Amino acid sequence: MTAMQPGLCSITFRALEAERVATLAAEVGLAGIEWGGDVHAPPGDVVLASRLARLCSDLGLACPTYGSYVRCEDAAEDRFEAVLDTAQSLGARTVRVWAGRQGSKDADRDQEARVAGLLANYCALAEARGLQVGLEWHRNTLTDTCASALALMSATAHEALVSYWQRRDGQSASDAIADVSALGASLAHAHIFWWHDYNNRMTLAEGAAFWRSLLPKLASPLGSAERWGFLEFVRGDDEASFREDAAALLALLDESAAPDAPQVEEVKTHKLGG
Repeated sequence: MTAMQPGLCSITFRALEAERVATLAAEVGLAGIEWGGDVHAPPGDVVLASRLARLCSDLGLACPTYGSYVRCEDAAEDRFEAVLDTAQSLGARTVRVWAGRQGSKDADRDQEARVAGLLANYCALAEARGLQVGLEWHRNTLTDTCASALALMSATAHEALVSYWQRRDGQSASDAIADVSALGASLAHAHIFWWHDYNNRMTLAEGAAFWRSLLPKLASPLGSAERWGFLEFVRGDDEASFREDAAALLALLDESAAPDAPQVEEVKTHKLGG
């Protein structure tokens, strides 16, 4: 197993210029940035995306993923090509999207089928460019539970589809490990933070016990693509808090990669489509 690569979601600092975001990430020893399409890397602006790619390269940072903020809905389908243009200009391999606007308890079968159909179209367009589509793991979408996320992936049935993972509010370590195990090889990356909820954020160190048990499970299986853990939403949107969280993440990752760290047990691969 290979420990996750440490990165930063640029939307953690929406108010900062991209140059400052990249500089901060490099200064604290992170390895890459997931640029967000809502502020720092708007879909279709390939000149800006190429500039961000050069900026990161100069600082020794990778751009492995693109947080497009596109949802699987009819109004967004026409602009997905621009999203892919931007991802390629960044040098990203994974494009993150959201599974609609309704939670699994509120969506009917027609809505679920519509989201799966649009998601399959996104995957086909991405695959044609050598990219993959990653599902945001989020409330008020069809990935608000592990069961609904797996059902959507099976209904979509496309090899270019992978999933992110992030902790649901109040989720225990055992439940989180169950999520990660169920995703298996379909898991691509994770967003990492610690809070009671968005308005009650804490330092990552306060959640060290949780992440210490989970990070070995998030490690990349030998021979598979590397997984990234992106820091997101630090306490107070504060640079000092970010530096503390980055140091905590790097320490936890080093610990999880140590020879005497708990071994990751084998999990069954989730086959898309069944």
